[in-house]
Amino acid sequence: MMKNILGASLLVAAFGTTAFAATSAPGFYVAQDAKSHKCAVMDKAPDGKTMMDAGTKVYDSQANAEKAMGMLKVCAGSAMAATPAAPVGFYVEQDAKTKKCAVMDKVADGKMMMDVGTKMYESKANAEKAMAMLKVCN
Repeated sequence: MMKNILGASLLVAAFGTTAFAATSAPGFYVAQDAKSHKCAVMDKAPDGKTMMDAGTKVYDSQANAEKAMGMLKVCAGSAMAATPAAPVGFYVEQDAKTKKCAVMDKVADGKMMMDVGTKMYESKANAEKAMAMLKVCN
């Protein structure tokens, strides 16, 4: 009886260590952000909460993981869905509640601030001149 218990314990320990070794294998993973749904290559396994596993493999190099990321359907749309960065400049915007205009260095969010002008200005002075000529701002 003691031999059976000892044998079973060794068998469980042997399989348990190989399973643990497989889950903590070093390498690169393709993961998808849970909120933005953008994919990225990580050097550690995704946590399953903020980052989800997009692929089912551990890649031996970052280049292989990036290549696989480009071929995954889950990740194919994430690059196109990303909002392009707004060009650096100045914008004439109007506060949605107070209706007062201001010159801002970022694009209006469309909720609190509304874009009044249709253009980006290279300098704050040019944006202020344009704001003075807009009927909405006077």
